[in-house]
Amino acid sequence: MIRIFQPVIRFMNRLKYKQKFSIIAVLITFLIGGLLTPITIWLIDQRTVASEAEEGLALVEDLSELIYHLQRERGYVQLYAVDEAGFDLYINEQEQVMELTGKIEREHLPAIQSFGSEDLWVSIREGTRNVTHTENQELSDARGTKEEYNALIQQVLSLTQLTIQESLVAFDRSQDIAIVVDDLINGMLIRAEHIGQIRALGTLFNGQDSISDEDKLDMRVRAEEVSHFQYHMVFENTPEFSNFLDENRTLQGYYTRYEEQREDLSSLINRVIEGEPYASPVDYFEEITPAVDTHFYVLQEGADYLQEEIASRYQTLIISQNLIIGFVTAYLILLLYLFWGFFQSILNSVQTLSDSSRKVAWGDFDVEVNLDTKDEMSEVGEAFNHMIKEVNSTIQANRLSIERTKRHQESILKLSTSGFWGEGYLNDSLDEIAESVTYAVKVDRTSIWLDRQEGLVLSAAYDREDFFPTEGWVAKKWKLKAMYEWSQDGLFFTVSDLDEFRRDHPYIAAYFRHQKVESALLTVIRSKAEVIGIIAFEYRSKGRSWHKDELAYAQSISQLISTVLERHELKQKEQEIRHMAYFDGLTGLPNRQHFQMLLNEQMVFVDEVEMALAVLYIDLDMFKHVNDTWGHSAGDRLLVMVGERLKDGVDSRVVISRFGGDEFTMMSSPIKDREDVSILANRIHSLFQKPFHLEGHDVFISCSIGISIYPNNGSSTEDLIKNADMAMYEAKAQGRNVFAFYTEKLYSNMLNRIEMEAELRKAIEEEQLVLYYQPQFSLNDGKLVGFEALVRWPHDRLGVVSPGEFIPLAEETGLIIALGNQVIRMAAAQQRQWLDEGYRIVPVSVNVSVMQLVHENIIGTLEDALEDFDLKSYYLGIEVTESISAEHLFTIRETLQTIQAKGIVVSIDDFGTGHSSLSYLKNFPVDYLKIDQTFINGIGSGNKDEAIVRSVISMAEGLKMQVIAEGVENRNQENWLRQFPEIQVQGYYYDRPRASEHCVTWIKLAGQQ
Repeated sequence: MIRIFQPVIRFMNRLKYKQKFSIIAVLITFLIGGLLTPITIWLIDQRTVASEAEEGLALVEDLSELIYHLQRERGYVQLYAVDEAGFDLYINEQEQVMELTGKIEREHLPAIQSFGSEDLWVSIREGTRNVTHTENQELSDARGTKEEYNALIQQVLSLTQLTIQESLVAFDRSQDIAIVVDDLINGMLIRAEHIGQIRALGTLFNGQDSISDEDKLDMRVRAEEVSHFQYHMVFENTPEFSNFLDENRTLQGYYTRYEEQREDLSSLINRVIEGEPYASPVDYFEEITPAVDTHFYVLQEGADYLQEEIASRYQTLIISQNLIIGFVTAYLILLLYLFWGFFQSILNSVQTLSDSSRKVAWGDFDVEVNLDTKDEMSEVGEAFNHMIKEVNSTIQANRLSIERTKRHQESILKLSTSGFWGEGYLNDSLDEIAESVTYAVKVDRTSIWLDRQEGLVLSAAYDREDFFPTEGWVAKKWKLKAMYEWSQDGLFFTVSDLDEFRRDHPYIAAYFRHQKVESALLTVIRSKAEVIGIIAFEYRSKGRSWHKDELAYAQSISQLISTVLERHELKQKEQEIRHMAYFDGLTGLPNRQHFQMLLNEQMVFVDEVEMALAVLYIDLDMFKHVNDTWGHSAGDRLLVMVGERLKDGVDSRVVISRFGGDEFTMMSSPIKDREDVSILANRIHSLFQKPFHLEGHDVFISCSIGISIYPNNGSSTEDLIKNADMAMYEAKAQGRNVFAFYTEKLYSNMLNRIEMEAELRKAIEEEQLVLYYQPQFSLNDGKLVGFEALVRWPHDRLGVVSPGEFIPLAEETGLIIALGNQVIRMAAAQQRQWLDEGYRIVPVSVNVSVMQLVHENIIGTLEDALEDFDLKSYYLGIEVTESISAEHLFTIRETLQTIQAKGIVVSIDDFGTGHSSLSYLKNFPVDYLKIDQTFINGIGSGNKDEAIVRSVISMAEGLKMQVIAEGVENRNQENWLRQFPEIQVQGYYYDRPRASEHCVTWIKLAGQQ
């Protein structure tokens, strides 16, 4: 049996695999082609039959339409023989026949040549021309003309039947198709022709005076033929025909009409035969025409049904063809896919063995044959691998040793030239060392442990697989006694089995277990002959062997780490000295010296780029009260919090420093315009909107900011800082918690302020200040009830300076205490003078600053004034403005309670203008409320102001307080206030503030009253 195949085997052995598989592929292709050819031919034939049936049906429909119009033309000819009215109808129908003939000639001539007879069509075309008549043409023989039409229509019927036989019959001989073709198309055409002949004869006979017996017999015979069910019908009156009509409702409707018309036809024919007259031949023609038309309606529906069947068959053939093509294509693709896979499987195995053998021949023993197959070729590959394994192992060992040594040398060289350890950055240096040695020794992890006060601390670690935080791993020294004893004498400690290591050193073993380490090499780190740590090379598999070159490398790394630690210690000392010189010890921000140095450097930079920079001088508002309230340690904590908030709240490019005390400076560079600095200043103010948590309290504090711009506002660091400081004082003068830019006017203002401060101090010392007095009256009886003492400063150069100009300056400089004490004594001295002159005096109230109330000497000043000038406490009163800060609430309340207890009248000045008016009434002892003149000015023109005044007076009555209306300036205001006769009034309507000598008139009048 094998001998039979020997020739083929020898032939195949001479071919390469590509040639072998090519031959097999060609044979398979021929086999599939032989099977597919008959199926393809059959499908093409079936599509040709369907296409021919579609063409034949189109021709049948047009021929049927031609028969329909020829029948009508024939009838109109008979009508014209007896009635001239039939000629116009005839002419119209003749045009339809000629147009339809032309259409068939144009569209269906190839089909006629294929299915019918071209000669027969030529005869039909000539016949349609021969029966043509013109107007006024006499019909010599109407019967003869009718016979010509009968013959012509018979020719068209013959062509139609021939087309049906050649195209439709071959398409499908199923029951339904046979019914449509034989009965509904062919049969209906024949019946329609018989009825058309009856219509033509009846039209002719109806126009004659009498009908011959021969004609009557002809009519009866034709009528009998039409009424017979089987006449030219194969399936009519059969169950199959009835079922077909039931399944096609539209066709059934036309067929029902057809039967009804056929039943009515007999009565029409009998009327003609019996000689019953019609109104005209035209009426007869029109009455019998529906019977003819119903045949063509049924025919058309049958044709439509057949058209759908042909289209469906054609689509089915296309789908079948596509399915066959798709199946064959998919089969071929699958076959080619499997064939190619089989080919590549063998070829790849052979190619792999060939390539591996070639590499070994060239001296490359680091190869391994991996054949992804389970056949006999895999055994060949395994034998090949086993063959080179022994040779390769020796070569590989030597090569690995060389590679390790090279990696070690490269690692040491790279680490020795690294900038991290050279600069003494400990953490970065240790991290770099851990990463480098991990790859140099090819271990999974490297960890560095340093001896610290709390124990052996994991200081750096690098893992190939994932990040591992070094924090939290501390091994107590006394728990590692055995390891420390070993480290004093030995250099290395190896771990090949974690279970054995765990018994002697459980703390380090816990770390190894956590990291899934099974093997490790540990070497000590020494500095100045003392052990200061351990470096561990960690491996996650058991039994890792450590080579001599790796032990030598580990010792080199240990010495490198020791050098890094020594350099870090030196660098740390240098940084501490530098930090002390350039940074604030409290906040950690740059100090004054450092800030000025950075500012000077940045000034050079902005000069080069032709831009600008800004210096911001920040002073905390009311910081002194924090120290006074909670102590200096709390103030220091607040400064630290302010520094942190500023540093976190602004751009990192902005330089922030603590300049001294509660003052901070910032430098923003480069800037484009003042808008950039305004945005930064607003950002700083927004940082102070949140409270600072201090000593269990939420402390709100604001800041005033002064801004100078380089190069516009100074050419040196000293000028920029000085001018920013000057702008900061301008911001404070504007009410604090704002920012101000330095201007040249500020400099002149500062000089003026310094000059005015010196002059004010001199005026106080030399008692140059004077008091003006404005009278207060009872609205009920008009009596003088008191004076308000208002301080004035007569100035040699400026004239009389108003309090609004020098009082704020006195408060800022602290002169307000001396000034206030002097005003109290001046008012008391004036009262004493009037008493000594024999006048009956009234109380005088003086304005007291908040700083005076906070100052502990205010009570002593009042007591001394009353005592020195021998006055009753009733004759001296104080007025306190409503702008009392909440931070001094308790101190001021206690002070006012003490003053009131001594009989001195206490008034709230400018009541209603502050934000906490009601809280003052609740917290402070008050005798008088002075309604601010802004509300009095609105009387008579503003309902809101009147409502506010009315409410304040009503509230004061409820609280048992007196009311003084300030700023009454006209009679209308006085008249409106008279509805409250119990209040007191004060204003320019009565008198302006005057010197003491001008007030005697009022005092005299008061004494007479």
